[in-house]
Amino acid sequence: MAQLAGEVLERIENLLTAMGVELVGAELTGPKRRRLLRITIYRPSGVDIGLCEEVSEVVSSLLDELDPIESSYILEVSSPGLERSLSTFRDFERAIGESVRLVLKGGSVVEGVLEEAMPRGVKVHSEEGSVEVAYEDLKSARTVFDW
Repeated sequence: MAQLAGEVLERIENLLTAMGVELVGAELTGPKRRRLLRITIYRPSGVDIGLCEEVSEVVSSLLDELDPIESSYILEVSSPGLERSLSTFRDFERAIGESVRLVLKGGSVVEGVLEEAMPRGVKVHSEEGSVEVAYEDLKSARTVFDW
């Protein structure tokens, strides 16, 4: 997986911030002749198709100007999704109040509502009450959409 240069990501992030949108991730994948640039965005009020189109137009114009990708590529803009992986402190902050499933390195599972994201771990309200889990003890974490 190739990455965009830091200054390109910074320019994209600045544009999105001005739009009230947060850049969650940017990933450049695929073979040289068929690249895919996947931009994932977040906005507290939600991400809809109209916002994705607007972000796509703005980012596309910037990339046309900077030309940081040597070959042709497809630009895809999307939300993180209803059920998404949580790996960074900011991911956990955005998920406060949502249902989560944490798999610990020892194999046990904690499910409940994410109450707090702290510098060293998270607090989840589960059926057993509030449970604190250190980031270092996590094997994986994701949001769970209650259907």
